[in-house]
Amino acid sequence: MNNKELFHFIKATSAYETALKDIKDRMEGKILPISTGWQSVDDTYFDGLERGWIVSISGPSGTGKTAFMAQMVDQIIASNDYQMAYLIFSFEMRPDRLMKRMICREHGVTMDDLYSLKRGKKITQKKFDGFKSNNIPLIGQPSSFVERPLNHIDIAGHINYFRKQLISKGYPPEMPLLVVIDHLLLAKNGTGKSGIDDVMLMENEMKKIDPNIVFLNITQLNRNYDSVERHDPDKPGKHYPVKSDLYGSDMIWMTSDSIIVLTNPSNVGLDYYGMDNLFTTTSDGRPYVFAHHLKNRDAKGGRVTPFIYTGKHFLFEETEVDAKEEEDILDDPSDDGIPY
Repeated sequence: MNNKELFHFIKATSAYETALKDIKDRMEGKILPISTGWQSVDDTYFDGLERGWIVSISGPSGTGKTAFMAQMVDQIIASNDYQMAYLIFSFEMRPDRLMKRMICREHGVTMDDLYSLKRGKKITQKKFDGFKSNNIPLIGQPSSFVERPLNHIDIAGHINYFRKQLISKGYPPEMPLLVVIDHLLLAKNGTGKSGIDDVMLMENEMKKIDPNIVFLNITQLNRNYDSVERHDPDKPGKHYPVKSDLYGSDMIWMTSDSIIVLTNPSNVGLDYYGMDNLFTTTSDGRPYVFAHHLKNRDAKGGRVTPFIYTGKHFLFEETEVDAKEEEDILDDPSDDGIPY
């Protein structure tokens, strides 16, 4: 190896020209944002996600992280006018089970409908024929699943092979590729924070080599977020997730361009959430799930997007949340007890 092969410099003039080209391509519509299908989420970023981003979705157990991810994939397919490819590392859930959830969302049925056929025969032949019509957004797209847990080296190998296969089939090399890893902690040798570090560093390196790749990670929070103290009704300031709540927080925080933390405060018995005393359930008992945009690399983070989550259909709907009205009526002890 000669000396020239040891060093990899990028001249400032070259970086400047690349920046100008990127701006011009955006002006001319050659580079478009990746809409998530949720207007409030898109507005938090730059009309959507960016190519070359690492997006990490976290939250306590039971908040619907995988359902949120799957719906986002569906909506990305439906909301953008250009084609993308999808590679999903489904380490937590079998791909067919994930597909059943997509069927529930798209057809308005429940898992109980799908699994309780003998008891109720809730799925008619006509309904089943509707399932077979392949109207799940992911069907028909250049997409694949990987369910066997892999380490960071093998994950990178699968991504590179998938990209090469796409190119060999005539897809352009600049076509955006969405890579989902669900669940990051379940990657092989990833039961500790060092395993998470390996995957995150791999993603950070790969997005520089392939600027049209987008990583979507499903992660988790530390157990201390589940503590009683963090959900004390009298300490609303502690309800919100913070950087240190992320499991493997240092590397996830450093390498992620966007971090979204989902919270479902009704799961821990809260009637009102946070400093604004937001209601935690709708009038018909459905939970509000709050998407905290903890980090947005190129803009200010901290924004919160509320959703209504219909768990039986694995469906997140954008909404607004009312807050508890403060009671400011005082009783005069000198009168007959009638408030004034």
